[in-house]
Amino acid sequence: MLLDWRDDTMTRVGDLERHLRQADAAERPLPNVSDAESYARIRVDGQIHEFYRPKAEKMERRLSLFRAAEFTLALVAAGLGAVAAAVEVEAVAAWVTVVTTASAAVTAHIAAERYEGQANTYRGTAGRLERLRNGWQRNQTDKGGVEADSQFVVECENAISTENEEWMTEWVASTEKTES
Repeated sequence: MLLDWRDDTMTRVGDLERHLRQADAAERPLPNVSDAESYARIRVDGQIHEFYRPKAEKMERRLSLFRAAEFTLALVAAGLGAVAAAVEVEAVAAWVTVVTTASAAVTAHIAAERYEGQANTYRGTAGRLERLRNGWQRNQTDKGGVEADSQFVVECENAISTENEEWMTEWVASTEKTES
């Protein structure tokens, strides 16, 4: 069943293969992680400060821009509607339709891109990683040992994996919607 699913998926995304050929994977050395402390500093802090927080801020900036455009277009449509009613000029009335349609398009784009949801997911994962790291650091005075360190790593990787699974699930769902 897994092989059938893989073959079906590869068939559906086969037209994207040309993009993969052009992409070169960056050669990066393995991170210098040798213990739980270096894992917390390099992997966890890196994910928090170099990925999740910046991604959340990027999504929030985009959301703010589109919300401002949405609001501005709604105001322009309302203003044009008032002018059209006052002066009864067909040309003005036609622009009300144009601006209202543009406003609806911006609103649909905001919903389709799910900027707010993505920002919340990124912020949530960063917060979860911070809580895990902080809890692990507090327990270092107790010296929980290898078992506590291993549990810390597993929980952090689960947090990262869960976030990855969420966007993969959304991507698959959106792909299936476009096919139907």
